Amino acid sequence: MAAVALLASLGLDWDADTLALFRVDVAIVTGLSLLSLLLPAASRRGMFGQTWTPAKLRALKLICVAPYLAVVMVCLGWDISCRWTEWDYGGTGFGPAVWIGLAGAVLAGQPREADLFDVSGHDGFGVAGRQSRALLLVVGGLFAVMTVSAVVIDVVRFVENLDAVAGLRVSVLDPLVSAAAAVAWLIVVGRLILSAATGKTGSSLSLSLLGWAAAGWALMVSLPGVPYESVDSVTTGYLGIAVLGGIGAAALSPALPRRIAMTQQEYYSAPLGVVMAVSLLWVALSVAGLTLYSATSAVLAALVFFTLALAGATLVRDRMSSGPGDQQKALFGFAIGLVITAIAVLVVMSVRVNWNLPAPLALWLVGFVVPAFIVWREALAPSLARSGVIR
Repeated sequence: MAAVALLASLGLDWDADTLALFRVDVAIVTGLSLLSLLLPAASRRGMFGQTWTPAKLRALKLICVAPYLAVVMVCLGWDISCRWTEWDYGGTGFGPAVWIGLAGAVLAGQPREADLFDVSGHDGFGVAGRQSRALLLVVGGLFAVMTVSAVVIDVVRFVENLDAVAGLRVSVLDPLVSAAAAVAWLIVVGRLILSAATGKTGSSLSLSLLGWAAAGWALMVSLPGVPYESVDSVTTGYLGIAVLGGIGAAALSPALPRRIAMTQQEYYSAPLGVVMAVSLLWVALSVAGLTLYSATSAVLAALVFFTLALAGATLVRDRMSSGPGDQQKALFGFAIGLVITAIAVLVVMSVRVNWNLPAPLALWLVGFVVPAFIVWREALAPSLARSGVIR
């Protein structure tokens, strides 16, 4: 999976102006990340000598992917600098190549279960656990910087607009609404990151779903003719979407502390909480849009869909205290309802309505990624396990 993500990213846009393959720095760091995938096989063949240990292997894998993180950090700094200095040299923002490539690089740097045989109990409190937590927090730090920068830019834009019109008007409130949404989103994702770092498996699962949503959306917006924006930038307040894939990949590390045995209710509590948080955020944004501006089909569609999603997730969480049979029926009903409603909303509003970037991504997450996860866990995975395809 990591190799596929890294190779696919080379054919996508790195920023607003450049294909990833045509950037020498990106090609080099992608090659180093791919090299880290070959290290376990080389280690098993004894290519590193008798003194080689699994701990050294894990450290070398992280060293190989560190340059990729460094390039992303530099590009983020450049993106922020261009906003404040008004420089006009080179591309800015993060294209789909970053959304997918960062996830692939983080996956490549993570230890596999086979690399952890020397870690007693996989309790996450050894060096391997600290390394995985550090990687998760570093990528989470990138997300925080992007989001906070977007908030600051929105506040400054509000002040500038206020001075320009010499008074308070409805039109100048839009940056404040965006800033409030960014702060709420930072709180939601930040709590998940901190919880995952301390061993809460449900939070790790929720972050992985966000990562899958961002990676899938990156591929979708790269298709010819798709009308959605494909570049994430602090100047557009896109809420750190470019690094969600990396966060989700970091949260999947087997070296992080985790609970092995979980009830159905414990397993789905955090993912349903994410659905509720995202839906509540977009209901609030839709209400704000209807209050401040005239109603549009996009705003009404978002309000209908996310209200139904919020109500459905709340009902399912209440039903999770029932027996296993009732739980599964509730989950399947919830998943089917989300997909049908999402498709109906897209048909009514037309897939070519020009939403800003976070809105269709939120619809993609709640209406398709979460239902696909439920169907996989409740139906496909058990069937494949019984047939011996997976273990």
